[in-house]
Amino acid sequence: MSGGEPEARAARAVTHRAIRRLGWLETILILAAGLMALAAGAVTAWLLSDLTGVTFRLVWLAASLVFFLVPGGTVLLRSRREEAARQARSVSKSPTEG
Repeated sequence: MSGGEPEARAARAVTHRAIRRLGWLETILILAAGLMALAAGAVTAWLLSDLTGVTFRLVWLAASLVFFLVPGGTVLLRSRREEAARQARSVSKSPTEG
């Protein structure tokens, strides 16, 4: 029985290392998306501030939030829908009691 213990420990260590690396990758990607949203907001503000008469900072703030929150919200909603569909499928496949 204890012959599989070292393999299980090694698999657990590899899994923990992969989870930690994916956590760092996710953090880096979110930071990159934030920086890209700030850059896109700055370009948008530069183009629109003269046309609209609104201050650069206000347009930059609004545009950056839109460029970050709209795609992020879309991804969040999609993942929640997929999770709900997955749970509904698993409930429908489970045997009914009664």
